[in-house]
Amino acid sequence: MVFYVNELQICRQKKIINRVKGEYIMKSIGIFLWLVVIFVFVSFSHASQESKTSRSGIQVTDGKLGKGVTDREITEEASKFSLGEKVYLWLKVSGGSGDSITVTWKQGEHSYDVKLGLGGSPWRTWSYKTAAFAGDWSVTVTDNEGNVLKEMNFTVQEMGKQEPAPKQ
Repeated sequence: MVFYVNELQICRQKKIINRVKGEYIMKSIGIFLWLVVIFVFVSFSHASQESKTSRSGIQVTDGKLGKGVTDREITEEASKFSLGEKVYLWLKVSGGSGDSITVTWKQGEHSYDVKLGLGGSPWRTWSYKTAAFAGDWSVTVTDNEGNVLKEMNFTVQEMGKQEPAPKQ
């Protein structure tokens, strides 16, 4: 009889051990499947971002605001301009040979678009706008798909008005 009880206890222990092993294996499989799902999701999202970038292929490697362009370089680089003055945006662009970019000049509700062709890579180009309104302006460069490549801000002041000197 003692032999029978010990055998019964051993069988119960084996069942418990097998059940614990089974639960452990199921949990391991579940964790593995979640890791696979996360990996696939990250891979697809990364691939879609890469294809979006590679389709456009356009990158603004340098951009400057100033009061003119001479020999394909910006002159008198600035971020503050007077009312009625021409504001130049100079760009160095790589990729996208044969494509075009759009420069959008904005001040308040006023918006002006200019399309610029890219003849090679790298390509230097510029756009200018006469500052017709005082206030804060922004100029945004986008590709044909509407992706923002560069954004810069500047201020146009009425002639004769100056900003107060900073307190020291």
